[in-house]
Amino acid sequence: MSAAEALRAAVDLFHLPSQVRVVRTLPLPAGTEFLLRLASGEARAAHEAEIHSDRSANASRAAAIFFIEQILLSPESDEYRILGLDQTATMAELRAHMALLLKWLHPDLTADEHKSLMARRVIEAWNKVKSSERRLGRNTIYSRPDMTPPADPQPQSSARTTPRRNSELAQRAAQAKEPTGVGLHRSRRPSNRLLKFFFYVFRRSIVHYKN
Repeated sequence: MSAAEALRAAVDLFHLPSQVRVVRTLPLPAGTEFLLRLASGEARAAHEAEIHSDRSANASRAAAIFFIEQILLSPESDEYRILGLDQTATMAELRAHMALLLKWLHPDLTADEHKSLMARRVIEAWNKVKSSERRLGRNTIYSRPDMTPPADPQPQSSARTTPRRNSELAQRAAQAKEPTGVGLHRSRRPSNRLLKFFFYVFRRSIVHYKN
């Protein structure tokens, strides 16, 4: 019943916005993904909302959007909370939440500049998460804190490093120094054209959700 719990938390906050500061200090409710699905306009989530609440689907969606804007995208949120998760989440979960947020904030749906700024924050959070996960040596499979990749059974000796190996290492070092999301820092107010470019790039790599 995590979806029902998340929806109840969103509806309660929507009708009592004075509690926003308090809720920002609390852990996110289980089922936050359901709120993202509902905000993104997923038909199945709207149907589930009508089952879990006596309110209309549109009213539930408005509450979900309010919760996301005020709690997930608050100024105090770190990159994980912006994506509706914490540091125990897998990369697959983080990627799925990022996809749902960007589906809701897609610039083709509205020319709202406020949404453009929120989309920028989501993309920046995703880039930070990827960089953090790489520094910790995690990947899609070994993405939990208690799961680490197996050690190389046959480590390369520095004395036997070939020129080709040196070239590969140099290329990897150069790639590691490349900043992520460079275009995002050129302007504090990105254009829809820039956002659409990022949506195109992410669409080629993210996990697609079916309604």
